[in-house]
Amino acid sequence: MSSTTMVCFWCILFPSLFLSAFAGEDKLTTDGDIILGALFPIHQIGRTEKECGVFNELVGYQYMEAMLYALDKINERNDILPGIKLGSIIYDTCRSPIITADKTKEYIKVTLKKSTPNSTEFAGVIGAFKSGNSVIAANFLRVFRIPQISYGSLTVKLSNKNVFNYFLRTVPPDSFFAAALVKLLLRMGWTYVSIVYSSGTWPETGAEEVRKALKNDKICVAKSLQLSRFPTPEDFARIVEELTQDSQPRIVVLVTIQRDSRGLLVAKKKNPRGSRLSLVGSLEWSNRRDITQGLDDIADGTIAFGHREGRIPEFEYYFRNLTFKNYSRNNKYWIGEYWQTTYKCKLRNISVPTNYTNYCSEDEMNRLNTGYKELAPVQVVINAVQAMARGLDALQRHKCPNTTKICKAMRPLDRTLLLEFLRNVTYNDAAFHFPVSFNAKQEVDGNYTLFNFRWDNSSYKYIEVGSWVSRLNSDGVIEGRLVLDDSKIRWAKGNKTAPLSTCRPKCKRNEITIIREDQCCHKCQACAANAVVVNNTCRPCDEGHVPNKNVTSCKKLPLRYVNMDTTLAGFLAFFAVLGIVADAIVFAIFKKNSGNKLIKACGREMCYFMFLGIATIFVVPLSSLSKPTQSLCYFRRFIMGVSFTLCYAPLLMKMFRIHRIFTNANRLQRSSNLIGRRSLLLITTGLVAVQGLFCVLVFSSDPPKLREKFYPQRDELALECDFKRTSFAIYFLYNLVLIVWCTFYAFRTRHFPKNFNEAMHIGITMYLTCVVWVVFLATFLNADYSISRVYWLSATSLLIGWITLLGLFAPKVYQLYTKTEFPKGMLMPWSDSMFPKAESSLDITDACRRQEIDGVRANGSQGSTSSNKAHVLKPSGLSNTGLVN
Repeated sequence: MSSTTMVCFWCILFPSLFLSAFAGEDKLTTDGDIILGALFPIHQIGRTEKECGVFNELVGYQYMEAMLYALDKINERNDILPGIKLGSIIYDTCRSPIITADKTKEYIKVTLKKSTPNSTEFAGVIGAFKSGNSVIAANFLRVFRIPQISYGSLTVKLSNKNVFNYFLRTVPPDSFFAAALVKLLLRMGWTYVSIVYSSGTWPETGAEEVRKALKNDKICVAKSLQLSRFPTPEDFARIVEELTQDSQPRIVVLVTIQRDSRGLLVAKKKNPRGSRLSLVGSLEWSNRRDITQGLDDIADGTIAFGHREGRIPEFEYYFRNLTFKNYSRNNKYWIGEYWQTTYKCKLRNISVPTNYTNYCSEDEMNRLNTGYKELAPVQVVINAVQAMARGLDALQRHKCPNTTKICKAMRPLDRTLLLEFLRNVTYNDAAFHFPVSFNAKQEVDGNYTLFNFRWDNSSYKYIEVGSWVSRLNSDGVIEGRLVLDDSKIRWAKGNKTAPLSTCRPKCKRNEITIIREDQCCHKCQACAANAVVVNNTCRPCDEGHVPNKNVTSCKKLPLRYVNMDTTLAGFLAFFAVLGIVADAIVFAIFKKNSGNKLIKACGREMCYFMFLGIATIFVVPLSSLSKPTQSLCYFRRFIMGVSFTLCYAPLLMKMFRIHRIFTNANRLQRSSNLIGRRSLLLITTGLVAVQGLFCVLVFSSDPPKLREKFYPQRDELALECDFKRTSFAIYFLYNLVLIVWCTFYAFRTRHFPKNFNEAMHIGITMYLTCVVWVVFLATFLNADYSISRVYWLSATSLLIGWITLLGLFAPKVYQLYTKTEFPKGMLMPWSDSMFPKAESSLDITDACRRQEIDGVRANGSQGSTSSNKAHVLKPSGLSNTGLVN
């Protein structure tokens, strides 16, 4: 048989011997009456799961020394297990599941030995550290009813007491970490993250627990990426490349072992977009310097969770005073590795492999470790030993009351009863000294410290920035409180502002959320300007209502209407009142001088009609610029039509009379009785009555209504009188006919010289009026805003009133006060019969000739014969007397 075959044969039969050959010394024992087993990762895992790797001071070796320290302290006490010494059998698991399973079998072998009066009793196992290794050990130990207390296994899988009923632990499971992580993410506003986790029981179950917690709190997970069991640099680079894509979140939660955490930092440093990632480390990261060593600038800004730690000065003194020379344990192999790693030298007379060639000096072999030393959170190990000792003490007091040492009743050791005492044990935390008990799931509640790795003064440090304290309530629900000091946190490059990482942006008040296809992320969609958000839906407001400030309900708009409070309205009202006053003054002048020849020649009755019409035209702005009411709507519509008719109907009759006189004079014909005073009054009254009839007909078919109209372009609700273009056309079409007819007559009689060129003045007035009306109609009919229409109507009415008043009557007043004599033939008579009843054309000719002579005299002119002939062609047909009736 070959040597290789012999090796494999012994590997199968005695795996522990085979593995020990690669691990050096794999066991440390101390004597005692009751033995506690312990599993510690003194070494890292090797290239395969059957090999041990490099020496692991943090956390394996320090944890082992913490157990030995705790046993020494308990053995020194008289109040716990009096007369009983606790011993240990400690194995190195090398973080390997295979090695852990093999060492667990060794403990089972010990329990199978027959108990004798002087034999030692095996109580239980402290460990293991890794979750996967604890699961393997628990599956073996529960079969043989051996209690197990882990100091580092976090997987929630071990919380299933139907399976792992003999398992306890002094660290909280991943469910507490997941709850704390969710609170942190929500506190920072991070609702879109990625997860990277290692292979193995704890990382895989931990990542699953994190995903469930994130889902329950509606935090979206972009990607959940798993590393291989033994990842290569290419694997890390691929993961980082995938995380740095533009669509990926900035926050990455790491549920990774220390080796993988460091590998990701190396890959992050090499990736040009790696700086966009911010990391949140799990409990395996904690405040470990070996993860960030040499990569401080890349880890800058990282937030990491760690077990709630406190200093244990007695253990620190114990550990710092360990030397290779004074070490009293029966295994100096492991302290030799620790010594060589710490002082970077090679020990003599010990076969501990090392890369160092220089031998340790005598001084180095006896040197106390007085410098800076990073210490692991060893309180969890000390607490586990205390819990086991307290349980054994309760068992001893139960089985051996009033005695010390191990009595006969305790042999063989009832480990099932020991488990019952362990479940109800209370011990003081090694660091904080407060009482601790196991909860319903035989584990402790989650208390964590939050660290921020950042630049502080002259170096990068882990700064404590918060804490998480929680408990498992009677319903099995985790209740916790997060305390975070934001002022202490610094992100990458010292930035005080937390990075953004969300796919659920905070929508504005007028926006609703639209869930994307992944059913987690959402986008914001703005509602219409006149809509409110109710139950994440856009609900439009009714007309005249707009959203309130919070866009949660509709409120009615304040009513807008024209009143005298505005500057423009006050300006228009002032000139309207001024126009009424001016109209009244001119009327008074005419009334006072009603017997004057010039006033008689102007047609007093027609002028009085026009004075009334001009006054009502000035009333239009005043009524339009007042707050609308139902009765005022009727008044406005009535006065808009009638006011202009009152002005233009008598003016038309006056122009009609002038035109007839002008025409008949040229033709040497008699005038019709239609141009008499009574006839013109009757016709004028009839024209006004027609407009009144139109008003009555329109009122009956389309009565004015007071309404509230909403203008969406302006977001205004206007109180206005109902306006219809058809009604407006009916009202103003009749007046337009009068205006056009007046303008026609004014144009035809523009050269008529009577009454000091009165026809020319009327013509100019009508031309200006037509221009104003054209501009008014073009703007008024195209204006959709009622307030604008009110201003246009008021301004137009005001302008027409002043044009009419000044154009028609200002020359008359001027002539009245400047002319004292009126030549014959200059003024037109307003008698019912214009011409005398001459019997022949000769009489008419003589009258015309006399009129010509009188006209020449009046002008003081000795003009040419051609000029005199022009006057002969356009006499007024005056009577022989030339007097005005």
